[in-house]
Amino acid sequence: MELARRYLGPPQRGVEIGASAINPFPGLATWNLDYPGGELFQTAQEAIAGRAAPIDVLGFGHPLPFRGGSLDFLLTSHVLEHMPDTIASLAEWSRVVKDGGTVFLIVPHRARTFDANRPRTPLEHHLADYASGMTVEASAMVPTSHYHVWETADLVALVEHLVGVGLLDWELLEVEDVDSKVGNGFTLVARKRSQPAAPVAMADARSRPVAFHQLTLELPFQVAGRTVEHTLPAEASGLAADPHD
Repeated sequence: MELARRYLGPPQRGVEIGASAINPFPGLATWNLDYPGGELFQTAQEAIAGRAAPIDVLGFGHPLPFRGGSLDFLLTSHVLEHMPDTIASLAEWSRVVKDGGTVFLIVPHRARTFDANRPRTPLEHHLADYASGMTVEASAMVPTSHYHVWETADLVALVEHLVGVGLLDWELLEVEDVDSKVGNGFTLVARKRSQPAAPVAMADARSRPVAFHQLTLELPFQVAGRTVEHTLPAEASGLAADPHD
């Protein structure tokens, strides 16, 4: 993928979260981080590609086992949708990248995947997941599901919002509405300008009331007997968004 080589090529060194032999990024100097017990993903790679991408670092997408500012870049392809707390994940991914480094994300586009019949996830949903500290265990979706449904403009708007409230300090460099890797997603490339001097503290932000959605998903991959219904006061806060905007 020329876009990845342009922004992430040697001599830079970074991490790819959940690399796959089915859809590799050749020519990049990356460590592959994947989680312990991911045999299902490893088996799928072997069945399709004849091998699995070797795992260099065992860990989860959040938190990451790297020092702050220790990497030139972070690369993910079809990973963000598997993170139950999008905002906390983006903040953590930004943390490990050095100032001036790159965050490179490919995310499945709703219209070009099996998410086509699901509603787009609104900004308020992400804010509420962050405020409540959403986890895999607390979510109504099973861990192999897409927790959130994206179109390109949604992620751009979320990043711009997080920059505006001081949780991220990113400059958007490239946005591909149709990713040039496979074509079923979109690409966002951002430069980390700095670690925000006074970022919104996780604990503080989660204690604040935020505008929230009320949503019940009737999907075959929901955990039986559970829904995504939460209600939090829709009062103004540092991370809150007006659901009527």
